[in-house]
Amino acid sequence: MIPIPPFPSPSAYLFQTKKLFLHGNISDCNVESRFSSEKEKEFKSLFAGIISSEDFDDTSADKTLFEKLILAPFPVLQKIHKKFHEHQFQTQIIKNERKIWVVKDEWRIFLKAYDRLVSRHLNSWLVDQYGIKCCPYCNENFVFNRGDKASAQLDHFFPKDKYPLFAVSLYNLVPACPACNHIKRESMLGVSPHDNKRDFDQMRISYTPKVSSWMLDHHTLDVIFRFGSSGEDREFEQDMKKNIACLKLEPAYQNHRDYVQEIVNKAFWYNDAATEAFRNSLPGVFGSEGEMLRMVFGNYAEPKDFLKRPLSKLTRDLLLELGVLNMTKKRQGDT
Repeated sequence: MIPIPPFPSPSAYLFQTKKLFLHGNISDCNVESRFSSEKEKEFKSLFAGIISSEDFDDTSADKTLFEKLILAPFPVLQKIHKKFHEHQFQTQIIKNERKIWVVKDEWRIFLKAYDRLVSRHLNSWLVDQYGIKCCPYCNENFVFNRGDKASAQLDHFFPKDKYPLFAVSLYNLVPACPACNHIKRESMLGVSPHDNKRDFDQMRISYTPKVSSWMLDHHTLDVIFRFGSSGEDREFEQDMKKNIACLKLEPAYQNHRDYVQEIVNKAFWYNDAATEAFRNSLPGVFGSEGEMLRMVFGNYAEPKDFLKRPLSKLTRDLLLELGVLNMTKKRQGDT
């Protein structure tokens, strides 16, 4: 699980979201006036008894209730979510002689707005704006766009069929790879990549050998998830373990045991003497120690770069455990 940085263009997203609720072709200069005259009263009535300005923080005081809802930070959405029961926005119907839960008619406007968001390729635009290249849920798969064709899917952290109120809320939408989105479906996870109040570094990816000769056969080691390395937040541990189980990350990462073995092997010879010889053999090639690390280990090793390449968190956690990053910092301090 990798935290996602704040969206760089929230006002642009809000503007586009308002267009989703308006019918027909409209010029950009008419969006605000039309939305105000056609939709504000409707939403005020719809939100009555459901949400109010008191549910949001003071920083959004100058915004309407609809605007607050669309741009609310994840912790605020989480607080609001706790007010609702599972079927707050649903009703039961008979279909094929079975009772099923469906979204109430008055809340379907949010589902239709999300459908328009996808049909107008705003999902691709969102991913491009974030600059995300790999899935924040698993850090295993790329999520590149190919033109207006999105390989990233937008997961609703709070499922839209149960909580349509959040269907187009910016920080309920998580750019995810198709594998994670398909596996998660309508399940509830414990931790969102948008939750900036969490310390994600409390979870580290590690390995454990099953036999003494594991260096000769990567099938004889296991990739594991450890907790508590930078704190004792037991609630975070429980919530993250819920993510790991739901998204099936443990079996997914067993597929990368050969990668772990390769990192460990390289770490054995990445010492001061080998590093100096490598640098001398390619003078002027590396602008920094980080560039050389990336060349040697084939991945980024800083948290700010985790969303640039798959398995970057695994790489960084292993390099910390093996002492490579500590050695690098010591060399940088000596210079």
